[in-house]
Parts: sequence; structure tokens; C-alpha cells
Amino acid sequence: MKTKPLLASLLFASLCACYPAPDVEPFVCRNPQPADATLGTGDKVKGFKPLNDGDDLMVALGPQGLYMITPSLKLKHFEMPVIGTSNTRVSVTVRRQGTLLGGIEVSTPPDKLDEPDTIAFLGVQMPFTTEETSAYLGSPMMTDVAMSLVDGCGRRITSTRSVRLVK
Repeated sequence: MKTKPLLASLLFASLCACYPAPDVEPFVCRNPQPADATLGTGDKVKGFKPLNDGDDLMVALGPQGLYMITPSLKLKHFEMPVIGTSNTRVSVTVRRQGTLLGGIEVSTPPDKLDEPDTIAFLGVQMPFTTEETSAYLGSPMMTDVAMSLVDGCGRRITSTRSVRLVK
């Protein structure tokens, strides 16, 4: 009965055969519309208020003795990253005539808003990293404030406003 070893080896070979992995469907954005970002101010209590170019942006003295702003970012058609792939990191930068006055990257969960398909990052605290910040307060010269992040579809979403820093 030489057929049993042959049968067993054929059965074993079929179990060890390599099969190509099934086609994995590529990730499809649930929100294929272009993402819309609006820079503003506000927090969970006061709500979101959009900023326009030329508006005043309050600068406060923080608890650690540094000046800071608390901008907010409202996003429509934002695709959350797939759980486990990355955190949503929000970048805030402040520049005046190309000089970086401050910048920070924070990981924070977004706040849900009552508007459909809309979330916000409210009251992100951004301390200035330059000691000359007080010299910029009240100046008519505009300062660029930008908030940006990358969504789950790999789109970089940025909103920038030119504002006056006031105390």
C-alpha cells in the first residue's frame, strides 16, 4: 500500500500551498468632498467664533508666565483617521513677516458640534516662544496665525488668518 504515503504527502503539500492574499479594498474616504477649515476662537462654554483677516486676537499671560493665544479650528467634511493608525495632531504656528513667534503641535480629541458633519478643536493653548511678544501687542502690523492637520484621507487641511495681537 504505497498510496497512503503518497496521498498523505499530497494532502500535506496542499495544506502548505501558498495562496495570494485576497484583494484588499483600498480605504475610501467617507467624506470625499473637500474639507473646509475655519480658524476662530472660542471654547466649549462660549462656542466657536470665526476670525476674519484684520480681526483682533486676544493674547493672555498664561499661568507659567508666557504669553499665549487660544485659537480654535472648525472642520467640515473632516475624515477622522482610522483608529490605531495615528493620532490627530493639530499644529498651530504664529508668524510675523516670516519670523516664527511660536508654534506647537498638540494631540487632542475633537469636540462635536451641533452642525452636521462638523467637528472643532476648541481653545487650543499656544504659548509664544519668543521673549519679544509684548513688543508685538497692539501693533497695527498683522500677524499670521495658522492651524493645520492631516485627516484620515491624507489631506492637509489648513486655515490661516492675518490678525492684530491685542492684550
